[in-house]
Amino acid sequence: REHMLKIFKFINENGGTAYSPEVSNINHDFNSLQEIFETALDQEIQISKSIHNIVTKCRKVMDYGTENFLQWFIQEQMEEENQFRRILEMFDLMGTDGIALKLIDERVKHVE
Repeated sequence: REHMLKIFKFINENGGTAYSPEVSNINHDFNSLQEIFETALDQEIQISKSIHNIVTKCRKVMDYGTENFLQWFIQEQMEEENQFRRILEMFDLMGTDGIALKLIDERVKHVE
């Protein structure tokens, strides 16, 4: 939400009108905790691709201000993807049974 509002503010301050489209088809059913993190990583990768596509368009139309604004989001997405990859590595190393889930849960909040 915080990132969305940052984009909304930028759009509105630069002569545009920001709006939030309806989001549908949200999956709330997962077979495992690991699947949740795999899905989250996939979503972060898609967000990164979308931002990269916008930056490519900015360069084509020479919109350097927007490209500069988006650099923060590029860095943020790299960090987000890295965080989910580190969490998934914990599943690979520790497994998904019994105490492993507790240990992963304790470490997830410390992953950077």
